[in-house]
Amino acid sequence: MKPLFMWAGGKSKMLKHYQAHLPQTFNTYIEPFFGGGAMFITAQSINPNAKFVINDVNAEIIGIYQAIKTDCDKFIEKMDELSDKYLPLSKEDRKKFYYDLRHENAFDFQKWSKTEESAVLYFLMKTGFNGIWQINHNTNNRFGTPCGLLNEKTSVYDKENVKEWSKVL
Repeated sequence: MKPLFMWAGGKSKMLKHYQAHLPQTFNTYIEPFFGGGAMFITAQSINPNAKFVINDVNAEIIGIYQAIKTDCDKFIEKMDELSDKYLPLSKEDRKKFYYDLRHENAFDFQKWSKTEESAVLYFLMKTGFNGIWQINHNTNNRFGTPCGLLNEKTSVYDKENVKEWSKVL
């Protein structure tokens, strides 16, 4: 299992430095700054039977994890739908697709179920710029990160990783 998305300030690259400070036995793991979940993945691999409490101040990020936990099939269905529309496009058309979807996410998100809304956000995060979480006034104080390099070849996300997260959550 790996983090679902890049996260600025994520701990994946620092894990080797933290490893020596992590307990090898524990019954409960509490993560107040979950983000991409790199520390959780490490703790879960040490003791998968522990009680895990995850949290983050970013409710939208927690919404992604909740959708994957409780409605993974619908989440994947929406991700596949978006990916199928996006992948065949030229770079210029991908850019337009991204910004149109980001606009919908900002101003017309009520039309989606919570799971669909979370999948749209996840799609935007996977195709956005470098794992940056940016909130803008021109995006209704919702996700406003610019598009990324638009270089995806065959997939936007790792479906098997999402399924693994669903099982663990």
